[in-house]
Amino acid sequence: MFTKADIEQYFVNEKEGGKWKMTTGLLSLIAGVVLFFAGASSYYYGAALPPAILGCVLFAVGYIAYSRSDARRKRNVYAYDMYPAELRDEELPRMKLLMKKLKSYRWLFILLALFGMALFFRFYIVCEGDTCRFSFFRKGMGLTLTIMSAFIIFIGYLTWKRADKYLKGLESFYKMTT
Repeated sequence: MFTKADIEQYFVNEKEGGKWKMTTGLLSLIAGVVLFFAGASSYYYGAALPPAILGCVLFAVGYIAYSRSDARRKRNVYAYDMYPAELRDEELPRMKLLMKKLKSYRWLFILLALFGMALFFRFYIVCEGDTCRFSFFRKGMGLTLTIMSAFIIFIGYLTWKRADKYLKGLESFYKMTT
């Protein structure tokens, strides 16, 4: 049975998840800046790039979730009693679209993690003519890209689990009201 409490719980958890994403994004950004300025070699410069870029992305995603969750919670709790068709016509398609986006983001970050592993293990040797040298910039970038991508895949899984439960509740509510 899908209730108003389920709607409240989902959006409170979404807001909390947004807070955590903003915090980890900010910490990643700070770590990237520290690695860039405190690092004395190209390895640290390469290692600074993924946390800085993905930290900004994570902060932005967290801020969007955090800022929109209260309005969505109020609107959907109100619609539960007064306009159940609004849940079916607006919230259900939004959640289905979110699930598709989460799936595509998961594959994107899996590919980024694989690319980071390839940079770390294979493509850090740069050959120009007859001479080959190590590119520690690429090695550092590969390491942190793999770590950050794996972390974002884990966060995405937690978001997907929460959204899937809410979507199933919405679908059961839709079947119950029709």
